Amino acid sequence: MGVSNSSYKLVVSSESPLQVDWIVPSKSKLTILKEESVETTKAIGKGKFGHVFMCKHVATSKYLAIKYIPKTIIHECQSASRIQQEMEVLLLLKHPFVVSYYCTYETNQCFCICLHYAAGGELYSLMKKSYKFSEQMAKFYFCEIALALSYLHNDLNIVYRDLKPENILLDCHGHVKLCDFGFAAPLDNEKSTLIDGCGTAMYVAPEIAGGFMKKNHGFPVDWWGLGCVLYEMIAGKAPFGDTDKMSKFEIFNNINAKNPSIPLFTNKQLKLLINGLLAKDPNARMNWKHVQSHPWLADVNWNDFMNLRIIPPWKPLNNKAPNTDCFLSWNELKLPTETVSHEVAGYCNSISIPKAKAESTKGKNADSFIEDEKEYFDKTSKNKPSPMQPASSSRRKSISGSGAGSPSQVVPDNAAPNMGRRASMSKQASMKGGM
Repeated sequence: MGVSNSSYKLVVSSESPLQVDWIVPSKSKLTILKEESVETTKAIGKGKFGHVFMCKHVATSKYLAIKYIPKTIIHECQSASRIQQEMEVLLLLKHPFVVSYYCTYETNQCFCICLHYAAGGELYSLMKKSYKFSEQMAKFYFCEIALALSYLHNDLNIVYRDLKPENILLDCHGHVKLCDFGFAAPLDNEKSTLIDGCGTAMYVAPEIAGGFMKKNHGFPVDWWGLGCVLYEMIAGKAPFGDTDKMSKFEIFNNINAKNPSIPLFTNKQLKLLINGLLAKDPNARMNWKHVQSHPWLADVNWNDFMNLRIIPPWKPLNNKAPNTDCFLSWNELKLPTETVSHEVAGYCNSISIPKAKAESTKGKNADSFIEDEKEYFDKTSKNKPSPMQPASSSRRKSISGSGAGSPSQVVPDNAAPNMGRRASMSKQASMKGGM
């Protein structure tokens, strides 16, 4: 069975989704004190900066994702400050459409970031298998991503800076989980800007592409990225070209000088939304204020979305037993085992694993988790739920490879960034008007 693309409609569920008991719950308080607490099972993601594995938490026999960042790579890229910032950002995140962070632990070879396992794989794989989404199907994913961005910007003052289909995961029920916060950075306020360049060539905003990683940018780059993702869901291709077929400079020229060709079948209101999100001038670009009241989203009940009441158009088929069905196999990937040099260890000693605020541990084992499956928000609603419509449960096989929580593509300042489709670019972070 495939995605019920053309027939899908936004429908409110009258039932709660069944619990998947082999995955560590997203709201669990999971503490891992040593590498013996987990068993690595299968690699599900590969990036320039590290690898992601599905791992088994020994004490509970439940599964999570762990992002292993080798200390040798951190040293080579001189990226201690960026890794520090990523962990500090992850510690702040608590939202239904952002991947849940449990903790970080350290081995001799790696920093190990422990995350919720999103069993549905990447939205990118689903998009490539489906080619195009119907407007209603695209609307579902658009709304959940938009709510995640609104949370980052308005609640945390964090700009994400690497929105693309590969960084949008789907959980075991088919809901969005934004992942990979390697480029996320805090801003003092909505007028603060950053002057380092990062992102992925196909999705960077003109304020980055125009200055080739030198121009000021802030929250509007994320809404540009969302416009690119929305266009790709509807049109079946990226709006300004693909690095599989074009050079990054050709794509940058298109981003700076051309408007995307929106398919003729697209309705007027959706065209206006795409054009508004892809406005070249960041000051004229649409943001959350415009999105939440846009006519194309007139049928959206944002409260229902926030409370996970809208039935997703797709979910993984196999939720009964531990599996990596929605990810490519990366069996050749191995974790480093050699002891790092004194130079590498000394450099990485500057990284301090941030601690969550202290909570009462009376009656709890330090190497265990507390299951807490309550919803993130109050589930009371004035709206009466409509009859439940079954969502497609067919699994889409992954076509391409990074997987859950793909590691950030961080490069040293003197290196030319790899601008392949899955590669992100980065230069050392620098803040203007902030921090």
